[in-house]
Amino acid sequence: MPAFALPLPPELLADWYGREGDAVAMAEIPRMCASQPIAEDVLSRCGADAARVPLVALGGTIELVSTTSFVDRLTGLTVPTLVVGGRNDVIFTPRLSRRAWSLPSAVPGWSCSTAATRSRSSSPGSWPH
Repeated sequence: MPAFALPLPPELLADWYGREGDAVAMAEIPRMCASQPIAEDVLSRCGADAARVPLVALGGTIELVSTTSFVDRLTGLTVPTLVVGGRNDVIFTPRLSRRAWSLPSAVPGWSCSTAATRSRSSSPGSWPH
């Protein structure tokens, strides 16, 4: 989760809300984000469970990510801080993560890295952003 409020693109929000009640669509999320194979039966159970999450809870999750900020709490940090972003992250894309990297002016001694991860997705970054 980013340290600052991160408004998400309307396309991503529409995609997220559109998955409500759809077990197959919900199972696609871990499939898109996984760096190694996940057994189909596990994905099916995950999708079925996630499809039972009501729209209000899906909205609450997005609300938390897109409006919560704890930047004010970072100014007192005196320990080395590393900000990490995944090159193939389909939700917090490198483009969105770069906004986070402008944040650490409040954090002395910060550094950042974009980690190279392998995605099994046939089209990494296919989540709308």
